[in-house]
Amino acid sequence: MNSLPFKITGVLTDFADSEGIARIEAEALVLEFQIIDNMFGVLKSAPREVSIPFGELAEAIFRRGMFSGVLTLRARRLTTLASVPGIKESELQLRCKRRDRDTAAEFASRLSMKILEHDLKEMAGSNRPPES
Repeated sequence: MNSLPFKITGVLTDFADSEGIARIEAEALVLEFQIIDNMFGVLKSAPREVSIPFGELAEAIFRRGMFSGVLTLRARRLTTLASVPGIKESELQLRCKRRDRDTAAEFASRLSMKILEHDLKEMAGSNRPPES
């Protein structure tokens, strides 16, 4: 499981949605997406890619619904997700289809482990005595 297809609803004052793919790389979560109009589905923006370092993410939570699932990403700072459409406060909700719920749950678990791993490295680095 290398990537997770997602949708962000209610972009541009509910006139558009964003569809894309999320993937976990060595040091960051990468979101590739494009914005698609809600009316006809033919107007599309150019694909964009946003890389979010694990240190900038506070948590990743997956909630399974009856017909879909939602992966909620919470950032440590508001500017972290500012370039992604559909952000509300410091959270971004990536919706996935029913067939992708298991993949999304595993994806959220792996992402949470990467965030914790980064935090542990940061703590271990700050606890080292100064070198002389």
